[in-house]
Amino acid sequence: MRFFLKLLSVTAFVTSGLVIALGSPASAAEEPKEAGHLPVAPWVANGQSEVVDSTTVKLQDHVNGDTSVENPSVGLNVQAGAVISVEYELMDGATCGTGEPRLFAFVNGSLNQSTLCDGAGDPATSGVLSFKVSSSGLVTQVGMVYSRDTGHVIMRNLKVDGTLVLFTKPVQEPETETTTSNPTPTVTVTETTTVTPSPSPSTTTEKGLPPTGEGGDENNAAAIVAAGAGILLGGLLLYWLIKARRERLAEIED
Repeated sequence: MRFFLKLLSVTAFVTSGLVIALGSPASAAEEPKEAGHLPVAPWVANGQSEVVDSTTVKLQDHVNGDTSVENPSVGLNVQAGAVISVEYELMDGATCGTGEPRLFAFVNGSLNQSTLCDGAGDPATSGVLSFKVSSSGLVTQVGMVYSRDTGHVIMRNLKVDGTLVLFTKPVQEPETETTTSNPTPTVTVTETTTVTPSPSPSTTTEKGLPPTGEGGDENNAAAIVAAGAGILLGGLLLYWLIKARRERLAEIED
C-alpha cells in the first residue's frame, strides 16, 4: 500500500511539472481593441478643409471663408447631459474668436454647440471643445467649423458620450508574419556553361506550422521538456517497482 501511495505522489509531481513546462511557451493573444464608431454616411469636407486620417481633420479656407467638416447622420443614441467633445489645435496664426472654431451637433432635432472661444484666445492655444446635449435622442448632423482667413485648425478624437467617432476607416497595417526568400537567379559563367545555385531555404510559414527560429523554437523546447519528463517518470516507476519487489522478497524470507 505504501508503495502505491509513493507511486501516486511521484506521478502527480512529474505530471504537474510537465503541465507547467508545456504551458509556459504559449501566451494568450490580446483581444483587439475597439476601433470606434464609423458613421454609415461619409464625412463631407467643405472649402479647403480635409479629412487627414481616421481621427483627425484639418479646417482651412483662405478663399471663401466657408470651411467645415460635417456628417449628416452620425447615428448614435444619447441621453440628455451626454458630452460631445473634440480636441483642437490652432496653427499658423489661427485664432480662437467668437464662436470659432466650434463644434456643433443636432440631437433629436435640437442644435447643440460649443461656446469656448470668446475672442480672447491665444493663437497657439490648443484644448477641447465640448458641450452637454440638451435632450435625449439620436445624434444626427455633427460638424466642426473654422471660417476665418488666417491659419488653420487641427481637430482630432471626436467623441460622443465617450465613444470615439471615426472620420474614415482606419488603415490596416500589412501583415509581416509570412516571408519567402526569393530563389537565387541563374548565373551564366560562359556561353556554354550555366550554374544554377540551389534556392535559398524558404521561410514561408505554412498554416499550423511555426517558422524555425520563432514559435518553432518554443515548441521544440516544449517537446524536449516533455521527453525529459517522460524519461524521468519512467525511471522513477522502474525504481519503485524494483524497490517494492525487493521489499516483498525480504518479507517472504523473514
